Amino acid sequence: MKWLPIVLLMVTASHGFAAEPFARVEIEDKGHVVPGQQVRLDVTVFAPDFFTSPPQFPLFDLPNAVVTLPDERAENAVETVDGVQYSGIRRVYAIVPETSGHFSLPSVWIELGYSVDGKAVKGEASLPAFDFTVAAGELSGSTLTFAARNLTLTQGFDRDPASLKVGDALVRTITVFAEDTQAMLIPAVDVGEAAGVRQYAGTIRTDDNVSVDRRPGSRRIQTVTYTVEAAGSFVIPDVSYPWYDVDQHQQSKATLPSTKVTVVAAPSSAQTIAPVLQSGKDRPRVDHKHVPLVALIVLVALIAGGVVWRLRHRLLLQSARWIQNYRNSDRQALRHLRKTIRIGSAAEIEEGLRQWSSRNGYRSLTDWADGNSQLRHQVESLQGHLYGGVDSVIDREGLAKPILLPVHGKTPRRRERSNLPLLNPQGRAT
Repeated sequence: MKWLPIVLLMVTASHGFAAEPFARVEIEDKGHVVPGQQVRLDVTVFAPDFFTSPPQFPLFDLPNAVVTLPDERAENAVETVDGVQYSGIRRVYAIVPETSGHFSLPSVWIELGYSVDGKAVKGEASLPAFDFTVAAGELSGSTLTFAARNLTLTQGFDRDPASLKVGDALVRTITVFAEDTQAMLIPAVDVGEAAGVRQYAGTIRTDDNVSVDRRPGSRRIQTVTYTVEAAGSFVIPDVSYPWYDVDQHQQSKATLPSTKVTVVAAPSSAQTIAPVLQSGKDRPRVDHKHVPLVALIVLVALIAGGVVWRLRHRLLLQSARWIQNYRNSDRQALRHLRKTIRIGSAAEIEEGLRQWSSRNGYRSLTDWADGNSQLRHQVESLQGHLYGGVDSVIDREGLAKPILLPVHGKTPRRRERSNLPLLNPQGRAT
């Protein structure tokens, strides 16, 4: 009987240590991976019972690769391990290797909150050991510019290139769409130089999570403006766009045909309607002392008009940059966040707060909220509503009030790493 307390203690301790958070890693594309190809890495974090605060998936550094966390909604899961029910939350990392070779995940800790005997506790889960290999493929070297699936290259013009007049401007819009990649990774299109016309590069637009013919993907849109100053025929050169086809495991090339531009002379003054002159007795008298002043005003107006006409493309581009900077400003982002808090769902509010904290340099939503007790209380209440099964009403006004514009130059406070030992299962894949 004297061994009974010790046995009970060992059994209880073993169950306590078993019911700990852990992470699982799986690569979606188990086939042939080449440099420049986007690798989707599924990371699922499990916690016993249920989450009281969601996992804070951080970005991590991987040598010779670009790692991002796409703006995709997390997926929930439920799994039973050794008789213990675990709740899981899955996010996808996008990894783009820049060279061929062997890649291993670094040590990454993911903070979270979960329930133990009905009480909320904080914990961490670490990524298990995981590696994958990137082959050079059918390439001349070990590097690759761009790899994707189902790439399409299209173009359009804002007017008919065959019916232009001297002084007109022709805008060419080129769109690159591809699957299984990110817009920021799509290279620029080399449009070449058109002889006999002036050309100006326009603004560039990139979009993720777009759909073309019901196919999800990313796209890059760039514009070129051509101006013609003489009559005649000109040719806008064709386009050749190299890329690597992940499905066919070979290099490919998308093309656009050349375009013929026909320009005619602007109407001459002889084709205009001649003015009707008044008779001498009906003609108003002219005060000649004001003629020099009027001539000076007309001359200044003509000079100003000529300057504006020559700089019109630069002014348009600068205006577009000002508008884009305004749309991307902190003030606009804060206005959008407050609107989301006012009318959005709980999941949309949390995602908006997560993007705002990342925009301001914080590793996680928890780190950002820790600097303000009122904000921390509101965030914990929101996450309890989402993940803790708490049936509560979202205090939208109380959540929006403590969110202010960031103070530039202030370094975000980082959370200290926990000293907990590794308690998660280890896995390895090649």
